[in-house]
Amino acid sequence: MISAVIVTRGDVDLSPILDSLPFDDVVVWNNLEREDLAVYGRYAGIAEAKGDLIYVQDDDVIIDVDRLLAEYRDGDRLCNMDAGHPVPYPDSSLVGWGAIFPRGDPFKAFARYGAVHPTDSDEFYRCCDVVFTSLAPFRRVDLGRKNLLHAAGSHRMHRQANHYMERRNMTERCLALPRISVVIPTTGSGMLQAVVDSAQDADEIIVIWDGCDPHVVSHHKTVVTRVEGSNRERSDFGHTARMRGMELASGSHITFKDDHDAYLPGAVDLMREASAHSVRDESLSNP
Repeated sequence: MISAVIVTRGDVDLSPILDSLPFDDVVVWNNLEREDLAVYGRYAGIAEAKGDLIYVQDDDVIIDVDRLLAEYRDGDRLCNMDAGHPVPYPDSSLVGWGAIFPRGDPFKAFARYGAVHPTDSDEFYRCCDVVFTSLAPFRRVDLGRKNLLHAAGSHRMHRQANHYMERRNMTERCLALPRISVVIPTTGSGMLQAVVDSAQDADEIIVIWDGCDPHVVSHHKTVVTRVEGSNRERSDFGHTARMRGMELASGSHITFKDDHDAYLPGAVDLMREASAHSVRDESLSNP
């Protein structure tokens, strides 16, 4: 079940948006009628939603939600984002023009951030979208939108002084947190997809394959490459693949995984918790 969460300040007519949504469960969070949490209001509203998946959008656009749903794949984090957006989002995504994600994903990202930095500040409430989307990457599709209030509302977040500088600073802070890369060498194990699925809480999964179909693995976070094995003994493949995976990995911490041995639930979270200690200690000693 998908629930929609719409955050507003109560100064717009929401009926065109509500009429466009194909969901049975819709939560409207009005920041002026509740504690004003700025952008975070959309995540506070998730507590009142019934669905395991959450759809969000801003209160000043109409989205073709049916097309977005047609693009969605199980387990996805998907957002509608204009490829020609004038403001670059190299390491985060824009969710206000329509996005779908598992309901627990934002809070996992906030917990990672909160292990090192405060989450009870006005800055966090304003920039929590950046925390979420930089620590939990989204797949992007460009489906367009219809603007409802493109020239109105001086209180809109993007019209506030230093808004984009604050976003950039928050993004850099998030990217400095420990990031886990999982490297999996494979020659085509029948358990490969299950192993990849068990590692989905990692920031990056790199599958190094030899002698098997590169499309055997499917997930939007998976990077599939190839190590040529024609001039190597089969017994040497695992070592060679792991070294190649280290070259490709972008994470601050790298772990290797066999292609027939899935992680137990919570394993990646334990790795991330252990890797965060050095960052937390440095942050406390260099405020």
